[in-house]
Amino acid sequence: MGALRTALAGSGWEVPLDVVDASSIGGVLASNAIGPRCMGWGLPRDVVLGLSVVHASGERTRCGGRVVKNVTGYDMAKLYTGSLGTLAVLDGAWLRLRPVPEAVAWFELDLEGEDSARVGIEISRLHAIRSCVLASSGGRYRCFVELAGDEASVRDSSAALEHAYTARPSSEDVLDAVRRRQAEPASGRMRFRIGTLPSRLGAVLSALSRAEVAHLAHPGLGLVYAIFEPEQCAGAFAVAESAASGGEACCEAAPPANKAGHDVWGDLGGRLSLVRNLKERFDPRAVLNPGRFAGGI
Repeated sequence: MGALRTALAGSGWEVPLDVVDASSIGGVLASNAIGPRCMGWGLPRDVVLGLSVVHASGERTRCGGRVVKNVTGYDMAKLYTGSLGTLAVLDGAWLRLRPVPEAVAWFELDLEGEDSARVGIEISRLHAIRSCVLASSGGRYRCFVELAGDEASVRDSSAALEHAYTARPSSEDVLDAVRRRQAEPASGRMRFRIGTLPSRLGAVLSALSRAEVAHLAHPGLGLVYAIFEPEQCAGAFAVAESAASGGEACCEAAPPANKAGHDVWGDLGGRLSLVRNLKERFDPRAVLNPGRFAGGI
């Protein structure tokens, strides 16, 4: 990713994949990795125009294309993106770039209690929003916001933040810290990704706060990252699944001893049979990354 960003420097374009420079492009796409700018940039699967892949049989195929208009049929690239190499090996990609914005601004503000989720969702609806993250701090939250776009949009959204929410100026360094926190190596910790409806976001945050579990939330997407310290890991699955009641909880990182006997992908319900059927169709002999996806496929 660092090499790609260097190649694009000065071109007026940027690649909307919000990961650290050391990440490989194939790894980002295979894992569908995101950072704090996912609110404005979307998911990696939204960035992919086409892929070149190698199947379990050794056959190489392409899906999608270099431009949007020449694509017909099923959008297979979205199937491969996020499949962790269990359906095919990614060996090439065409990505949708974005123009570098005219203006960028950073803000932060302090929030408290269940009202934090509502305010976060409101801020996520601002026209120039590119990132809105809630970071737990005791019983309170710090909300980090990045605005990007044309000068007028950023100016109007900045005024709304300052007047309606008494936000104060911040810096891009804060978002870099959030990105590292969201994707940092486990180091004895456990990290869960919880997906929920925005209407239930407040309940999820309250449950994690009562359990004294550190967490980051993308309120506009109903996405929460719960980070358990080593001494909290013994009951982490129960806490995460309880907090996500009605949503989904996926364990993204954990020491081997703490995830033994658990399905880190959570309950897929009726979708599990679909996942198994896809694996059987694309990799019947289970030679591609076996046991590394939902249901142990």
